[in-house]
Amino acid sequence: MLRCLAQQERGAWAEWFTSILPEREAERQVAIAEAQEEEEEARLRVTNCNGDETEARAAAAAHRVTEDAVTAASKRPNHPSNYFCHANGVEMVIHTMDGMVGTHPTEPVGSDDK
Repeated sequence: MLRCLAQQERGAWAEWFTSILPEREAERQVAIAEAQEEEEEARLRVTNCNGDETEARAAAAAHRVTEDAVTAASKRPNHPSNYFCHANGVEMVIHTMDGMVGTHPTEPVGSDDK
């Protein structure tokens, strides 16, 4: 009986346990849109400086800050993933562990690696 339920719900469970929550993704999209809007306004201020060098420098600096804000907002959040319901769960865990070791080779990956 439980196996039938697991087979039936596998897709929904895989989506739920391996994706960020929909409300978090919506918040992220709003933050990205706001950052892009601010970046566009800063870009327009740079183009509308009319030869004033001090104003142009200040506008360019503000534009760089807003570009960094767009980059930060667009960055994919790091959220814990649980692959036990995913169809390729074992393979995904192995790739995750390989990535962790490749990124931080001196850091312990498991509790017995110390």
